[in-house]
Amino acid sequence: GVRRGGMGDGYEAALEVLAEMERGGIVPTDSGKRRMDRLFGEVLVNCGMLEEARGKAKAEVLVMEYADRGDFEKAKQIMEEDDVPAWLKARVDRIKAEKEQEEKEAILTDNL
Repeated sequence: GVRRGGMGDGYEAALEVLAEMERGGIVPTDSGKRRMDRLFGEVLVNCGMLEEARGKAKAEVLVMEYADRGDFEKAKQIMEEDDVPAWLKARVDRIKAEKEQEEKEAILTDNL
């Protein structure tokens, strides 16, 4: 197939399978359909479409993306609305602490 902005072989292969599903040549299982809905949510997250991914992607995926972006309010909101595991809360707290530390160091460096 044609290379689309260097997205990689997995992306190319996925498009070919999806095209074949469109034509009815490949039919996902019932459990596969549910997983594909979640996968679609992750695709939205990977494209930066976080609001659209709400309720489609797993809460953990969304929470981590918001935390990585530094939007801890949004991450916290999702953690409160969805039942997320304790390890996720701890990880978000750690990311927040790291980002706050980086900011403090940046301010110190700027003031030198």
